[in-house]
Amino acid sequence: MTSSTETPDGRARLLDAAIAFGLRVTSAALVFALQVFLARVMQLEDYGSYVTMWTWLVMLGAFAPLGFAESAVRFVPRYRARNRHGSAHAFWSFGLRTVLLASLAMAGTAAIIAAAGGLHQSRVGIIALLLAAGLPFLGIQNYLEGTSRAHGWFKLTSIPIYVARPLLIMAGCGAVLMSGYTLNLITVGSVVVAAMAMVTVFLLFTVTRSMRRAPQPESPQAVTGSRRVWFKASVPLMMVSGVEDLLIYSDVLLLGALLQPDDVSIYFAAARALALANFVYYAFYFVSARGFSVVNALADKQKLQETVWATTRATFWFTALAVVGTLLAGPWLLMAFGPAFEAGFPVMIILGIGLIARGASGQAAELLITTGRQRHILVAGLTALGFNIALSLILIPLLGIVGAAWATAAAMAVRAVMLGVSVRRTSGISVMSFGMPSLKLSASS
Repeated sequence: MTSSTETPDGRARLLDAAIAFGLRVTSAALVFALQVFLARVMQLEDYGSYVTMWTWLVMLGAFAPLGFAESAVRFVPRYRARNRHGSAHAFWSFGLRTVLLASLAMAGTAAIIAAAGGLHQSRVGIIALLLAAGLPFLGIQNYLEGTSRAHGWFKLTSIPIYVARPLLIMAGCGAVLMSGYTLNLITVGSVVVAAMAMVTVFLLFTVTRSMRRAPQPESPQAVTGSRRVWFKASVPLMMVSGVEDLLIYSDVLLLGALLQPDDVSIYFAAARALALANFVYYAFYFVSARGFSVVNALADKQKLQETVWATTRATFWFTALAVVGTLLAGPWLLMAFGPAFEAGFPVMIILGIGLIARGASGQAAELLITTGRQRHILVAGLTALGFNIALSLILIPLLGIVGAAWATAAAMAVRAVMLGVSVRRTSGISVMSFGMPSLKLSASS
């Protein structure tokens, strides 16, 4: 067993989270600017098709790694903490091969759909073809991000994926426009796929080099592990990740079925404007799992409780501050899309309440993953999804986009409570803590 000095330092975790948040804020600003730019220069129909393509790409991209991006943060830190470096390398190579094959299989399926839909005659066919081209790159990106999180190399993927990628897309679209070509679904989609390809190649080279510099197994025979255990643990996490994405996008999908496109556009703009506050949660999500996994491997329950409380306090209070700050700038953010989008400000307020409710459970989902209890996350996600759909079907016809916002915020609260209860029942760990965040938690405390 490793010494306690290897336990992640609380101050370092908060610093890493602050850096991750800063990178995500930068990413949010870049993505926001890109969306405003595309909405203003593309035809409405083409922009809507692009949003549809991107939404499907992100949703399917969550399934492409088959859960190995998530299970990496459960297994790899544990192996490293116990000096089982051969197992860590075996997981890395097996996961990479599996994700590549799964992504190619999904891309092949999308290509078949594209061929059946007609590549030039049907927008559905064009969207499917773009999905076929982009899915392998996104699947590998997601797995490389999970591997980097597992090793604490969060800046390695944060900058290329969340900063460089939107910059590349923006630069590519600008170059197309300046060349005299029209920014339509095909041109913008091609730029997106090209940017993803460049980022993926760079990340694969960089992560592979970092793995070679990481602690190595004592001998080739030490590169072993149970592929069956890894696969069995990863596939449920694929469902967890997929359900989480369905929960994120279910409100937009339901609005598209029940209301006019103009209403959907206003709601989408409001949700995008609130993305800055949303990234606080993901900043701590990005760095917390590895800390949970290492402390759990040391079998120090008191230390684990302190780590969980510290993470929850930071997640909750920084989320609340980010929501308030974003709402203060809300009218100006919405005006960037156009005067009609000011009607989305009540939606921002309601969704902000939901984000604060979600922050109250801290990183309970990551704790459940690192302790092998992903089934509880799936149950909570499915329950929240069903609750969101049922409440949306009642409130949207009555209140329009405000009803969708209330249903989504309530679903966030339901999921937060269920995750907190699950952690308490399975681990005896209390998740919710509303004390002020502290920078004093250290490995020695």
